[in-house]
Amino acid sequence: MEKLNREQALARAADTGDLTGVDLGGLDLSEAILPRVDFRDANLEGTDFTNADLTESEFRDAKMNGADLSGAKLERAVLIGAHIVGARFDGAHMVGAFLNGATASGASFRKADLRAARIGVPRFQSDDPFAAATSFEGADMTWCLFGEADLTGVDLRNANLSHAHMYETEMRSALLDGAVLTGVRLKRQTVQAE
Repeated sequence: MEKLNREQALARAADTGDLTGVDLGGLDLSEAILPRVDFRDANLEGTDFTNADLTESEFRDAKMNGADLSGAKLERAVLIGAHIVGARFDGAHMVGAFLNGATASGASFRKADLRAARIGVPRFQSDDPFAAATSFEGADMTWCLFGEADLTGVDLRNANLSHAHMYETEMRSALLDGAVLTGVRLKRQTVQAE
């Protein structure tokens, strides 16, 4: 796997938009302008993307454990199959993002804008009983589409789930205090709130 520094990564992204399979682990890419960049299969573990513009970028199967994407622009970004364990998306703009099949245990989406995001078959639970819970506390998840999502133990306090569509979604022990559930459509649900 080719290791790039910040300057090399920004130059290649501007030139070709292709950072497929590269190692950017631990780099400071905060406030970088990287829309429509292909990060498929890249190592982005511990990378700092705070306040970066990653609109419509592709993170399919990327390793993003521990990355910080707080305040980043991720509208219509594709995180299908991404490994985002312990990653931070606090205050991120993720309207229309695709999180299908993401491994996201302990990830934080506090106050993120996830309107109309697609969240299908994600893995929010950890095998470690002492791991932090995945949090969507205060997130805007209006019109979100959940498919076969296991939200067991997930923190949804004060989240806005208005008009969300939940198909075969488990919500055992989910934290729902203050959550807005107006117009939520449920199909084949298991709900047991704490």
